[in-house]
Amino acid sequence: SLPIFSTTRVEPAFYDATNLPLAILMALLIGLSLYTQWEEHDLRFTAQRSWKALLAALLVTAVFYAMGMNETTTAALVFTAFFALFVNAEIGIRMAKGDPWFLGGKIAHIGLAIFFLGVVANGKYSATEHVSLPRGTPVQAVGHTLVYEGFNVTKDQKYVFNVRVEKGSDAVVLSPVMFDAGDQGIMRNPDIAEAVTRDFYLSPVSLVPPKEATTLEETSLEKGGSVTIDGVTMTFVGFGRGEHGASGMMAGGGTVSVAAVLELVKGSERETLQPTLASSPEGPVHPAVASTLLGGTVQVLSMNVSMGDGPSVVQIGVERTLGVSSQPDVLVAEASVKPFVSLLWGGTVLMMIGFGLSIVKRWKE
Repeated sequence: SLPIFSTTRVEPAFYDATNLPLAILMALLIGLSLYTQWEEHDLRFTAQRSWKALLAALLVTAVFYAMGMNETTTAALVFTAFFALFVNAEIGIRMAKGDPWFLGGKIAHIGLAIFFLGVVANGKYSATEHVSLPRGTPVQAVGHTLVYEGFNVTKDQKYVFNVRVEKGSDAVVLSPVMFDAGDQGIMRNPDIAEAVTRDFYLSPVSLVPPKEATTLEETSLEKGGSVTIDGVTMTFVGFGRGEHGASGMMAGGGTVSVAAVLELVKGSERETLQPTLASSPEGPVHPAVASTLLGGTVQVLSMNVSMGDGPSVVQIGVERTLGVSSQPDVLVAEASVKPFVSLLWGGTVLMMIGFGLSIVKRWKE
């Protein structure tokens, strides 16, 4: 309950170190206490009545240990949980022949034991993997095939992603949600494919938008010369003085960038651009300038300023989008397989049923 009553943040290992020994002791006492009567039975009598349940729990734990559950504290919790389960099941079967209202405590104890087993299965043997899902491309993750099919935006601006999850002949479409919650940041709601033995969780992390395909057309222009690109006539008028800025400021002083003055004409429409070229310690800098008539950007790739031996020449690059995507949008998600989550829910339900029976019994008394 530390995060509920305090702002202190701790790692999950903190809970394993502090709560796991308490859970082991609790499960052990739940089993032993049912074979003990106040001031009537000693430890030897309790051991004689509980040895069958202890042996059965030990055998089951040994099987799990042989299957790879070799962590001592985890094995101890499994052993005590099965011990509590067997003891309460044995006594509950005997009591069911008499007054069923006495079964409340036994059912609650069985539910708690099953809950502990679910904690072990879910907490220790879950598998999680971060995946990038390009739209329409099958991707393998934690034993499943994921295909991101796109997203929808609801009226309240929530992004609902559609991902087809396949495993063998089974297939299901999951729809995790991501939205901006203002001061609370980005909220991510996973979607779950439930099964008896394991649940598959899919939670969105981020969405990478599609990248548009572009084309870069290069052309050389002499001073006073023109070229026509898609009905737009571009004329190299001459040189101008570029802006003083980061691209033109050197460590030892200010270097002025040089601009190429370009006149663009399309019918009755005209446009003047002055893309610049400057030098820097890392190499030439040629920022792009947007052009409305060309529907793209224009930049000076290189220039040759004539000193009287010939015309000045500039190398111009025109970059435009093609209106298609070179790369589809990509959903970055977290895929998890959590085994036997049903034990957690089943154990919780049994605990509540047991509590209810106990309350009704006491109320009658």
